[in-house]
Amino acid sequence: MTELFTADQLVATVPGLTPDRLLGFLSAELVIPAAPQGARFSRTDIARVQFLCELADDLGLEEPSLAVVIALVDTLHAARNDLYRLALAIAAEPPAVRSRIGMMLRQGPT
Repeated sequence: MTELFTADQLVATVPGLTPDRLLGFLSAELVIPAAPQGARFSRTDIARVQFLCELADDLGLEEPSLAVVIALVDTLHAARNDLYRLALAIAAEPPAVRSRIGMMLRQGPT
């Protein structure tokens, strides 16, 4: 079972996070609680909020810029997950198929 945290626990855990800043992140949908009913946050949510605070504090990014950066990070994570699943699918193929795929990858775009 996934451990979930309250907003108060999140604020107490993340340096630079205030209740108002968390409310802003939630309003802008920069973070969506793992369990929206009761606003319960996962460890992944905590890491995301910490990253948002670091971007805001260390780089001076404001909400519109944070939204762009976090969307890019989400896209990158999704692409990484897709590549991982593709690698698993390729690994399950017979050696001849894997060899042809490897040759095509080494050739690059045509």
